[in-house]
Amino acid sequence: MTVAERIDALNEEAKTLKTSDPHRARELASEAKSLSEKAGYKKGIAESLLNVAAANWQIGLFNEVEPYAQQALELFRSLNDKFKQAQALLGLGLAYRKKGQMECAIQSYQEALRLASEIGDKSLEANARNNLASSHGMLADYSTAAEFVIESIKLYREVNDATGEAAALSNFALICSLNNDAEQAIDLYQKAIAHFEKIDSKLNVARSLLNIGGIYLRQKKPDLALLNFRQALALFDAINYVGSIGIVKHNIAMALMQKGEIEEARRAFLECLRISEETGDKLLNCSASLNFGRAFAKPSDLKFGDDRRARISPNRKGTT
Repeated sequence: MTVAERIDALNEEAKTLKTSDPHRARELASEAKSLSEKAGYKKGIAESLLNVAAANWQIGLFNEVEPYAQQALELFRSLNDKFKQAQALLGLGLAYRKKGQMECAIQSYQEALRLASEIGDKSLEANARNNLASSHGMLADYSTAAEFVIESIKLYREVNDATGEAAALSNFALICSLNNDAEQAIDLYQKAIAHFEKIDSKLNVARSLLNIGGIYLRQKKPDLALLNFRQALALFDAINYVGSIGIVKHNIAMALMQKGEIEEARRAFLECLRISEETGDKLLNCSASLNFGRAFAKPSDLKFGDDRRARISPNRKGTT
């Protein structure tokens, strides 16, 4: 086996493991990067950078996604590889979205969609449309979001991508939830969970449970919210997905506040703040800081403006 073949094999294994074992995927991609740099193998460097970015996203190291994805994009442009350029742009879009830079995220996704259409890759096009749906949904442009997600579902079905279809169903559920259609949202999440369980995707089952819990939290049904949040937390803990552990602890704290269990809520907020600092999730840190302050307020203050407590959107997913 040549050095290039060894590097390609490492990168391929890292790509395969990015969801099921992102820590191992990151190790393999880092090894591929080191070997590629020594050999001057530009394609290997670019592939390894993209794999590290994807693994960092799955692990929850959000601050370490953009620099790797940006370097990968520049190298793939120099190699004139449009497929990989689009993948890197999808990764950049996720990083921008995490930072709250929605316009930058949309621009990245639109460029990825243009490239996917140029090369006729329906899977890549579906991923781009699904991510555009998420971004427009977060901007409260629900009609545009619905158009993108419905198109993505059709494309995933055309290419027989059950995982992508399940992710799009979950995304559609989120859009319905944001548009205050709770009943349809829960139904779509449950359908998505059934798909995810068939392919043993614990991460996506957990994300869907987190989102269902968020709906019950908004409906002021804290017991149902806690049931779903705690099931999600058990799954996130099992796969060591640090980024979403912080989010679910934040939402558990919010449900505990609704139940009047303030001391428990304070402890959950403190844990959430610690995790947000470790992962660099600024949105989570701001929301947890605000709500931790509210947990120290007097009961009469908590009752006033109760509906205006900050909540973290449970949407932490994306398709690359």
